[in-house]
Amino acid sequence: MNYQTTQIYNLMSYEFAQVEGDFASLRESDVKSVIPAGMRFADFLEQLRSGHQVLLTDVPSIPLLIRDRDEWGNQYWRVNPAIEPHLDLLANKAYTARVEWVNHGIGSTYSGSVNASVSTEPYVEREPVKLTLAERLVRQRQERLRELDKIPLPSSAWQNAFNKPPVKPSRFAKSALVPNGTCDIGTQRESLSALGDYAAYTLAVGQGISTVSEEAFLTRIGGAALAELPGLAMKIVGRAGILAAFVPNKLADSTLYSAADMSNKDTVETNIRLGFNTEGRIYGYHVNGTNIPKREVKRVGDKFVVELEPDITIEWVPISGDFGGKPILVNPIPEMEKYDIWIHPQAEQRQEFDNTYITPIADANLQDYILTFPAETGLPPLYVVYKESPRNESGVVTGNGEDITGLWLEAAGKELGAPVPSQIADQLRGQKFESFDNFRERFWLTVSEDGNLLSQFASKNQRLIKKGRSPFALPQEHVGKRSRYEIHHVEEIQHGGKVYDVDNMRVMTPKSHINIHRK
Repeated sequence: MNYQTTQIYNLMSYEFAQVEGDFASLRESDVKSVIPAGMRFADFLEQLRSGHQVLLTDVPSIPLLIRDRDEWGNQYWRVNPAIEPHLDLLANKAYTARVEWVNHGIGSTYSGSVNASVSTEPYVEREPVKLTLAERLVRQRQERLRELDKIPLPSSAWQNAFNKPPVKPSRFAKSALVPNGTCDIGTQRESLSALGDYAAYTLAVGQGISTVSEEAFLTRIGGAALAELPGLAMKIVGRAGILAAFVPNKLADSTLYSAADMSNKDTVETNIRLGFNTEGRIYGYHVNGTNIPKREVKRVGDKFVVELEPDITIEWVPISGDFGGKPILVNPIPEMEKYDIWIHPQAEQRQEFDNTYITPIADANLQDYILTFPAETGLPPLYVVYKESPRNESGVVTGNGEDITGLWLEAAGKELGAPVPSQIADQLRGQKFESFDNFRERFWLTVSEDGNLLSQFASKNQRLIKKGRSPFALPQEHVGKRSRYEIHHVEEIQHGGKVYDVDNMRVMTPKSHINIHRK
């Protein structure tokens, strides 16, 4: 279906029947060719509802203007009652005023009074004649000349209202290489550092909270201190393993949203998005005004909290003994400071670069948000994106384990810890698990079914193991609230270590597990 746009004060009477009124059913792909450069689809729809733009097509889904008859049979134009509720009040008045000029003078004998002259010519409904583009242009020029002679100019108030420039497009972030004052999609590869400040955060193995749990402290491993608050530690509750953050540079052309601009929005448009490749490195996409969910950080008692999703929450909590001072990192982003983070154009833009994408954006399943903070924090709006921990991905158990002689967990506090017994590996091998948490539970249940291994534990620990829970280590191996045996991956998951390979697993005490991450 072909579309054109015009303004109400340029609308010809022969075009009245071609004005589209079904804005709700419009698809961006259908009207892409007539949307002004730099304007997003939602803003274009608002222009239609407010009357700043008029959309024309040969056969409207629901015509905005319709022909009706008065009580004497005279034909006249009016705004379609079905469309009136979807128009702004000013737009409705403007369309009504436009058709009234025609009803009173050109193309109809209707005068709106009881003394109107009645046409004696019988009305015959005719099929609309389709005109070529050249014919339409000729007729438009002719009718425009006639109307300029016979129709008074609009009032200054009406004219001023509809001569306003289109709403200036805005974004959270955009390319630095597009024309000044526009929000066009970027078409060239750009360095993220040229667009603003960024940071990367990952799980910290500190006292009191374990990386294998659903709750962990976050610590910055690169970039600027974008999301940190004095005296508070960042903590994430949920399945995230890496978090990237970005704040754009302020631009002189005023095309970036301020915090006030975002205050009443549920989503915020951006032309820059970030993601992670399989190695954990950050990379970016140029997009065209994609709407990103906005989340508000709120103060709750002595901490700040934001819920990204029902099962993903970021908290800023007072630093206490649980944090254990400086955390020991499990760094999933290798040599972050040694490589540039690049924003790449989309594939359909026919731009080719080395390693442009690991995953096309349509398949990337990005988990990103715009965060706004209370004024007291002094933090600007922040773009964040997280990557789920591979521990939450499904997998099939592999590996053979090792034959055990003597006490199995005697080595749990030494060097790399105790290996998985071969008889346990035989029971688990080939089984599929939806997450590592499910595997861990099944692991200890399988141990409970081996009488020789179970007999090596005290009765209290035996009860825990039979419930699929990890047993307690010796008191001298506890660190803060971490008191139970933990499963360690020799080759870290974040560096490509296999999650469900039992030959990549060791059972360790909390103290030993923390010490190994200090190295």
